[in-house]
Amino acid sequence: MNEPKTEEPAKVAAALDPEGIAKALFSEGEGKAKKDAREALRKLSGTWETLPVRLRSAIRADIGRLLKDGKTVTDVVAAGYSNVTVDRALRDLGRRG
Repeated sequence: MNEPKTEEPAKVAAALDPEGIAKALFSEGEGKAKKDAREALRKLSGTWETLPVRLRSAIRADIGRLLKDGKTVTDVVAAGYSNVTVDRALRDLGRRG
């Protein structure tokens, strides 16, 4: 039987260019590149520990900036992050569970 083909998380991460995503997340303001980077991260939401350190730092910085600007967790998810990624980043930032 042919089983559906799934990509391994490490292969997906490599295909997504973690350095490019981190660069977009560290950038100032909002734009298409940042929105696309957040959406790309949805594919990696269950693999927080396997993400490169710089990428995790970029995610924390971006989410922290959104919250500092008065956004709620719901707004952060609406900006493109998955619930899992937001929860992990907030925990690392000492803001939740």
